[in-house]
Amino acid sequence: MEAAGLGRDVMPAGEKQNIHFTRLDELSPLFKALPFAPKVTAALTRLIGQPARLWLDQIFLKPAEVGAGNVWHEDNARFKVPDVTRSTGMWIAIHDAARANGTLELIPGSWRGSDRSLLFRQPSPQEEAGAVLAEMAAGGAAFFNFGTLHCTRDNLSGAPRAAAAYHFLHGANLPDETHMGYGRDIPVTGPGADAFSREAGDWDQIVSRVLAGAS
Repeated sequence: MEAAGLGRDVMPAGEKQNIHFTRLDELSPLFKALPFAPKVTAALTRLIGQPARLWLDQIFLKPAEVGAGNVWHEDNARFKVPDVTRSTGMWIAIHDAARANGTLELIPGSWRGSDRSLLFRQPSPQEEAGAVLAEMAAGGAAFFNFGTLHCTRDNLSGAPRAAAAYHFLHGANLPDETHMGYGRDIPVTGPGADAFSREAGDWDQIVSRVLAGAS
């Protein structure tokens, strides 16, 4: 994807890079079908209930040694939903994610201090002391609501690291009208989801084809 010029560097011109890809359904059938995978829809039902809607999907690729992290922030500064507990981000490690290559860090419970008016909310020293490092193997996932403070660090390792992030919200928890144009608004569970799921294709079959092509 990077070689094909599909991503854009979101960092100012300089030494560090953070390559951003959006509209993942246009990049790969695997990414298009992933929100409809049975494990994903089951997790969404448990976490935010039905109906669930996909609001944003993206990949951040940090090149080796010069990959730039993302500062502390909460997603609801961007989405502005009324109830952060009826929303969730799904962060999936595309490569093994560890401290050395700038994996995700989260502050549990920080959503209680959510302030969607601040694009970058710096945690208090007490909050930051409770941060959790989300180290995981490729394919692992973390879920957290839109009010949870999180960040990633620079990739100082000798290999690239990427992660996919999908953002979901409950159908009754939509942003106010001024922010409706930001999201994709694709039904993943509940009314209207079946048509999108059929178009995306069967998750298990797509995974099998991908694995067969990689062997």
